[in-house]
Amino acid sequence: MDYSVVHAPGPYTIRIQGQTHHRIGSLIPRQGRPPEYLQLYIFDTGNEVRNRLNTMGQTSTEVVQFQSDTLQQIRDNHPLFMSLQYPLLFPYGEYGFHPEISLHLETGTSRTRQFLTIRQFYAAQIQTHLNQGLTLIKGGRLLHQYVVDVYTAIEEDRLRWARNNQDILRAELYSNVLDDVSKGETDAKIIGQRFILPPSFTGGPRYLVEKYHDAMAISREYGNPDLFIRMTANPNWREIKDHFDRYGGDSPNDRPDIECRVFKMKLDQLLKDFKKRTFFKPYTAALHRIEFQKRGLPHAHILLWFGSSSRTPSAEEVDEIILAELPNREKDPEAYNLVTKHMIHGPCGVINLKSPCMENNVYTKKYPRQYNDNNSIDKSGYVLYRRRRNENAYVVKDGVILNNTFVVPHNIKLLKKYEAHINVEWCNRTSAVKYLFKYITKGVDRASAVIERGITETASDPMASGETSERVIKQQNEIQDYVDARYLSACESMWWTFAFHIHKRKTSVEKLIIHFEGEHNITIKSTDNLSRVIHKPGIEKKMFTEWMVLCRRSAFAQTLTYVQIPEYFVWNNSSKIWSERKKGKNHWQDCSCPSIDR
Repeated sequence: MDYSVVHAPGPYTIRIQGQTHHRIGSLIPRQGRPPEYLQLYIFDTGNEVRNRLNTMGQTSTEVVQFQSDTLQQIRDNHPLFMSLQYPLLFPYGEYGFHPEISLHLETGTSRTRQFLTIRQFYAAQIQTHLNQGLTLIKGGRLLHQYVVDVYTAIEEDRLRWARNNQDILRAELYSNVLDDVSKGETDAKIIGQRFILPPSFTGGPRYLVEKYHDAMAISREYGNPDLFIRMTANPNWREIKDHFDRYGGDSPNDRPDIECRVFKMKLDQLLKDFKKRTFFKPYTAALHRIEFQKRGLPHAHILLWFGSSSRTPSAEEVDEIILAELPNREKDPEAYNLVTKHMIHGPCGVINLKSPCMENNVYTKKYPRQYNDNNSIDKSGYVLYRRRRNENAYVVKDGVILNNTFVVPHNIKLLKKYEAHINVEWCNRTSAVKYLFKYITKGVDRASAVIERGITETASDPMASGETSERVIKQQNEIQDYVDARYLSACESMWWTFAFHIHKRKTSVEKLIIHFEGEHNITIKSTDNLSRVIHKPGIEKKMFTEWMVLCRRSAFAQTLTYVQIPEYFVWNNSSKIWSERKKGKNHWQDCSCPSIDR
C-alpha cells in the first residue's frame, strides 16, 4: 500500500512510474543453485512440493544444462506479459493477448476489423464467467494492481500508434513553411512539433481543451448553466451487494469492475430521468464529465441549462429544487437516514485534523456553513441556502454532533431513488461559469518535473560556400508529458477498459477556426519537401477563408456572422466548401483566435 497518495480509507492504491514492463531473470537456475522464484513454475507439478522445500535451505539440486545469467525484458504486448507478472492469477502460464486473436461476431453483424483489440480482450477477460474459475476476479488488491497494469498496456498501445504516426500528425503554420522555403530551407524535419498527442486521443490535454471550448460554446448560446450536480458511486448499492451474495466476495472495493458497471447503469438512468423531466423542468442543454477520486470511486459532474436566460433565480425556485437541512426524523425517517448517511460533511476541523478536506490544518470545503433562515441570493448571484437553527435536527458521527451547518445541498427525490451522494448546486453566476467548465475538464491529477531536451541539427549554409552549422532544436514531446506522473486508480483503469464515455453533451458543436491570412495550420511529414507542400492544390483553403467565399456567392450568408454560419451551413472538409444545411442545428466553438495587437 502507498499511503503517501491517499490519507483516508478507500480502495487500494498502487503507484506506478513510467511505462509498464516486467523484468525477469533466466528461466534456468544458475549453476549449482536450486530453482527459485519464476523458475519454480516451469517444473513438473509432481515435483513442485520438493522444489519449494528446496528453496527453504534444503540440499541443492544440480542441473546439468546450459546456464544463463542474462536478464530479458518483455513488452506489454507480449502474450506472456501478464502471466509472468501475475503467477498467482495465472498459475498455468496461459497466453494472454496477442495481436492475431480472431474477432468473431454474431451472425448478421458487420465486421470492420479482423482481429481483437487489446482493450476488447481484457474487457472480456475481467468478467464474472460462470463456466470458468473465479480466481482473477477474486484477487482482491492483486486484482486492483492487475487492472491498472491492464489499462496501462491498453493506453500504451494507443500511444504507440501516436508515436508511430507522427508523420500524419505534425502541423505548422502555413506562413512559417513559406518563410522557411523563402530562406532556402526545404527539410521538414526542422519545423513543426515533433511529438503530437492529437485531440482525438480521449483524455489527452488537447482533447480536454476542446471539451472546455465546447462547454463555452454551449454557454454562449444558452447562457450560464443553472444546475451543477455531482454524483458519486455508492459501493453499498443493492445491486453490488446482490452480486457478492451470489458469487462471493469480501468487499465491494475488491471489485472495481462491478463498481464501475453499476455506476454506469445508475448514471445512464439519471440522465434519462433528466431528459424525461422526472425531477426538474425540461433542460435545453446538458453536459457531463466522469472523474475518479484518489480513493477510487467514480463520480460525475453534470451541468444543466434550463433556458437561454441568465437571470438570477428567486429564493422560491431554489427551494423547490435544493435543500440543505436535515429532514424531520419522525415525519420522513427514510429521507433523514439517507441525508445523514450520504449528505453530511465531516466531522472535520480541530475535532478531526485527519479529515480529507483538511490541508495544513485549514478547512478547504468551507464547512460548517452559517445558519440562514431563508434562501437568499447575494449581490454576486451566489445562493445562500436555508439552514435554520434547530436543536432537534442533528446527527452524531464519530462522537461529534453535526447539525444543519454540515449538510451538503441536495435534492431529496434524487436521493431517495439513487441512494448515493448527489450534491445539487444552483450555479447561475457569470463568475462561476469558467471555473466550472475548467473544473470539469481539468484532466487527471499528477505531479511532474520537466526536463527540456533538444536535438542538434547540422545544416548547410548556402550563403557561406557550403559551410555547415549546428543548431539546437527544442524537442516537444506531448506524449511523454501525458504519461509522466500519471495517476491511475483501479476504478479509473476499469472504466477506460470497458470503453465507457468520460464526456457527453446534449447538443452538437462546430469548431470554427480563426486565423490571420496565411497562418492556418497545415499537416506535414518529416520527409516532405516544403516547396512541394505549399503548392498542393487547396492547401490554402480553410473554413474561415471559404466563409468569405460563401458570402460572395450567397446573399443569405451575407446576413449572418461567422459564428451563425454552422446553424445554416455545414463544412465539407474534403471538398473545402460550405454547403447549405438540410436539417438540424449546430452551435459554434471558436478556436485559435490570435491577438489583434500586431
